[in-house]
Amino acid sequence: MLHYVVPMFQDIFEQQNVELPTITMFIISCSEFIKQNGFILVACCLMLFGARLLFRKQAWYKKLKDSSVLKLPFIGEFVRTVYLSQFTQAVSLLTASKVPVVNSIQLVKEMINFYPLKSALELVEANILKGKSLSESLKQNDLFDNKMVALVKVAEETNQNEFVFERLNVQYNTQVQQKSRLLSTLLEPVIIMIVGLLVGVILIAMYLPMFKLSSVMG
Repeated sequence: MLHYVVPMFQDIFEQQNVELPTITMFIISCSEFIKQNGFILVACCLMLFGARLLFRKQAWYKKLKDSSVLKLPFIGEFVRTVYLSQFTQAVSLLTASKVPVVNSIQLVKEMINFYPLKSALELVEANILKGKSLSESLKQNDLFDNKMVALVKVAEETNQNEFVFERLNVQYNTQVQQKSRLLSTLLEPVIIMIVGLLVGVILIAMYLPMFKLSSVMG
């Protein structure tokens, strides 16, 4: 619309020498910017996409990307829940196979490709090797919620690690399903509202001078 539709209205306004409202002048300025710098914007998008492919395996890029995702409202919590579900599932399977806790943490750390969780598990592993319990090690990182820490502490006291991690995995899986449904339910109307708002602003900006022109001609 900015590249094709707005210039058509702009030609009419220039021919009729109509005084333009502020919102119309702003939209016309955006249209001219798009026409003059459209190729630059496309080139920048392609460069960003290429940079992502080039740096996706770099540690600093993973740290920046994953840390930024965690700070996003709702989406960050959803992503955290997804990886905690994977973590509890992996530990549950390894515990059922009689793998020691520290070895389980080491294996899960290699399996999960999410920098905040990988970094947290490195600290957990270091604390366990220092003689601390798993619950105490998990408690020191905000990525693991209080519910997990409390249940892991109970599991350690009752020697029911496999059962507790299996229950935790079921709970996190349920949360993932609920949040994914909620996210898909919210995204569609939000996207429609944003697109409708943008189109509405452009149309109002273009038709305001037309109304003024028709009143002058009348």
